[in-house]
Amino acid sequence: MGSPLSPVVANLFMEKFEQTELSTAPLKPTIWYRYIDDTFVLWRHGRENLDIFLDHLNQQHLDIQFTMEVEQKHQLAFLDVLVCRQGIVWTIRYIEKPPTQTDMLCRSVYIGISKRSVATRIEEHLRNCKLGHVEKSAVAERAFSDGTHNIYFGEAHLLATTTGYRPRLIREAIEIQNHDDNFNRKGETMALNRI
Repeated sequence: MGSPLSPVVANLFMEKFEQTELSTAPLKPTIWYRYIDDTFVLWRHGRENLDIFLDHLNQQHLDIQFTMEVEQKHQLAFLDVLVCRQGIVWTIRYIEKPPTQTDMLCRSVYIGISKRSVATRIEEHLRNCKLGHVEKSAVAERAFSDGTHNIYFGEAHLLATTTGYRPRLIREAIEIQNHDDNFNRKGETMALNRI
């Protein structure tokens, strides 16, 4: 998924795939949650029928092949969480991944201006990252650019408080100039030229 549009296209394709192929399955999962092209399924029809269901999915499209991981010792890792089952109770724990070499080498920054609070802006960027809305957020675009960038939202902090639209634009341009390692979109500071 190298293109910034890849998550959006994958999401649209998988939505259509789910509507048609899940409805034709002889047995259906109790739960089917999907994030882009990863699915979490709760199956109550036995292992043999699960293999039949997987074969059904894989026969629907030549270019789409599902793989499967089943729980081991009542646990299953899915994305960045560990899902644990104890009887009928399910718990979900966040998995803290150790930093990779790419995480340690790529410490780029994003400089943003806003009248809204830092917390609100972080929520917006988080939502755009989760939904793959790369056109709405340079942060989401960076996260999806090549699949190796982790965004550390917990490290976001306020560089300056500046009132007024023009002073904020000027301050943003100064901060972008001072941070060679930024990944701001070039058009984000174009409004400065009109002042």
